[in-house]
Amino acid sequence: MPIFDYVCSACNSVWDEFHSISNRKTPESLPCPFCGKGAVQQSIVHTALPVSHVAENSHALKQLNRSKFAEKMQMIHNENPGSRMDKTSNIVQIK
Repeated sequence: MPIFDYVCSACNSVWDEFHSISNRKTPESLPCPFCGKGAVQQSIVHTALPVSHVAENSHALKQLNRSKFAEKMQMIHNENPGSRMDKTSNIVQIK
């Protein structure tokens, strides 16, 4: 399946997803997975970048993705106090 790029009109988040060509417009009917508010549009973002450019910036992209992930997790935690992310909760380790 091909990878398609999407962008949010509200928070400008950019991400990619695997979809069949016939289902590539499906994310456009859903709210942004990052802010939940913006309209999603299919975009051509980084598919045309040369491999050397991607390799040079892969560390920066990983840092950006970690930052967005941390922001999203904090937002989920703020909306769900007492969740398993709460430092006072008991987490059981499965061996």
